[in-house]
Amino acid sequence: MKKIKLTETELIRLIKRVTNENVQTESKQALKEQAVDGTINADWQCEGDCENGQGTYTFMSGNKYVGKWKNGLRHGKGTYIWADGHKYVGQWKDDKQHGQGTYTWDDGETYVGEWKDNYLHGHGTKTYPDGRKYVGGWRKDKKHGHGIYTWPSGTKYEGDWNNGWKEGPGTYTYADGTVEEGLWENGKFIGE
Repeated sequence: MKKIKLTETELIRLIKRVTNENVQTESKQALKEQAVDGTINADWQCEGDCENGQGTYTFMSGNKYVGKWKNGLRHGKGTYIWADGHKYVGQWKDDKQHGQGTYTWDDGETYVGEWKDNYLHGHGTKTYPDGRKYVGGWRKDKKHGHGIYTWPSGTKYEGDWNNGWKEGPGTYTYADGTVEEGLWENGKFIGE
């Protein structure tokens, strides 16, 4: 581990990155204590241009970003790999997942679609390891707008969603062919 001197701007940017990385409280406190004299023990690294260009940044947590940078922020096409196995490949804007992207969880769950400010937002497809699948609208990580949710059994709901709940007109078709068509409220069928 090397000890390096940081400018105030570099120190502020590093603290923001650590905060965004969800580093444990003890690490944040240690970082603040080291920062008093403007130096820090560096166990993270950048290869390439992590200011304005293409670079690979390995975070203290073990997470890694490979991609485009603008003003020291992730911006443009890039890949972020978490130490726990999660992975995001797609567009970034001002250090946030923004635009088209694919997120894969360590259990195999995937989301392919639009992002806004680190949220699933817009149109996208989420596929679950057990075979369930949702294709439709999203707003701030919740199903929203028109969408189709299917189960491996053949059961399917097609209709409107609000804040993650079936809400408004929709059709629920059970695997045995039974159909509930009409209005939904807070995820429950209320009738025609």
